[in-house]
Amino acid sequence: MGILSGTRVIELADWVAGPFCSSVLSDFGAEVIRIDLPGQVVNTRRLHGMEPIDDERSPFFATFAHDKKSITLDVRTERGRSLFLDLIARSDVLIAGFRPGAMAAWNLDETVLEAANPGLITLNISGYGQTGPWREKPGLDRVAQAFASATYITGHADGPPVKAGVGYVDYATGLWGIVGILLALIERQGSGLGQSIDQSLYESALPFLCEVPLKYHRYHEIAERLGNRVKGVSPGDAFLTADKRWVQISASGDTQFHRLAAAMGQPSLLAEPRFATMPLRDENNAELIGAIAQWVAAHTAQEVEDLLEQHGVAAGRIQNIEELMAHPQVVAREDFITIDDDVFGELLLPNVLPRLTRTPGRIERPGPRLGEHTEEILGGLLDIPDEELTALRQAGVV
Repeated sequence: MGILSGTRVIELADWVAGPFCSSVLSDFGAEVIRIDLPGQVVNTRRLHGMEPIDDERSPFFATFAHDKKSITLDVRTERGRSLFLDLIARSDVLIAGFRPGAMAAWNLDETVLEAANPGLITLNISGYGQTGPWREKPGLDRVAQAFASATYITGHADGPPVKAGVGYVDYATGLWGIVGILLALIERQGSGLGQSIDQSLYESALPFLCEVPLKYHRYHEIAERLGNRVKGVSPGDAFLTADKRWVQISASGDTQFHRLAAAMGQPSLLAEPRFATMPLRDENNAELIGAIAQWVAAHTAQEVEDLLEQHGVAAGRIQNIEELMAHPQVVAREDFITIDDDVFGELLLPNVLPRLTRTPGRIERPGPRLGEHTEEILGGLLDIPDEELTALRQAGVV
């Protein structure tokens, strides 16, 4: 029994943000019912080009949609809409991932949903939000990164803008959605009323811009690409070791810089007037980075890590996924777990976050086949007779 046991979530969303949001809710006990169109294998089920495809699932979907239930239902039809509203009346949360206006076109706007269930909490995920002149534009993760200025400041100064290596905006949107849903559930305990959450992809990236907007507002400074550098934080960069490994070192504060100089056996760095303060180190960053790079290049990655750890300097080698998963820290904390699938066999996925001591989350079963739980939900929860389910299936409603 998880913290959210007794909470029913309807997932009516494709791609990553909405389904990730509901996956985390399911980790902590929520019953998540995913709605798919009859006979259609949507993007989420085929993401990341992973083969083999089990007609309706990729290995990624089998892990990504863990512990959910799947029904097929065409909410665009009159009977499908009616059944959907019956489900809404028995649910707590709806996660919808469409451009603004799509739900209204199916006669499922906020007024209709609220009439079916005044306590419903609806998370609306879209590229640019439910209001504004760009509200109806399509949006995906990499486009949201670009719109939010994140891509513009990512990459080396002499190179093109680069998106992040993973779709962090999608996952950030899912996390903001979780925050909104949990806050709304808490508020509903007092008011008894639901509410809508308007979460856009691009806005999910804005808090990650850190000081960039403030600096522009105060100093009219437009942040540019700096590679591994962070302006105002020096020294900090990636350095190549004698055994051709990259190590990330961050020693920006005065105390950290003193420790770095001691670890390098170069106290003379502290006597350099141009390195005396953080602003000066930032101003003379190229010379300082050059000195550190020369020292790192004379040592192996293990030697660099050991020396810097002994002196309390934050540093670590840049790991690929194989190294990450084999690392003793990751193994000790069981950061990755496996589940068994009857088609794909053993599948690996990240363990549940956040870590709670008394009421931890759990992952038990792989993502469902298309419509795997249609009879259970429509027949059991909504009391639809078998003969009607057969007729609905023949009509393409389920």
